Amino acid sequence: MKGISEYLAQVSLRALLFALVLGFAGAAADSAEREPPIRTGLWVMQKLPENAQAMEEFSRQIRLNTHLNGVCLNFAWNAIEKERGKPDFAALDETVNVLRKLSLKYQLCLKPGQTLRLLSTMKEQSLFPPRP
Repeated sequence: MKGISEYLAQVSLRALLFALVLGFAGAAADSAEREPPIRTGLWVMQKLPENAQAMEEFSRQIRLNTHLNGVCLNFAWNAIEKERGKPDFAALDETVNVLRKLSLKYQLCLKPGQTLRLLSTMKEQSLFPPRP
């Protein structure tokens, strides 16, 4: 009897060790296949530069910070579409080009345009019927 119980204990111990090795190997393979998260290291939040002088200052400050890994660009839609129906992406394109030349990661954070403009548009389109 003692021989059978020792044999079963050894088999179950080997099975447990085999399962642990497979579990760790699978976890290592899973983590090796994944890409690192987009926001690693030091990031800064920055408004979209509004003119050429602001763009130069932005470019200068970004170049001076050697520890920076990425920039989160915050801009409102009304900064892109200053005139209704005519979006202008020039400032955004130029800002992204500066970041790409420096091999920095970037994230675009688009905020909706002005709320007051949206509400006035809704009133003009009679989405809210007049109250009696």
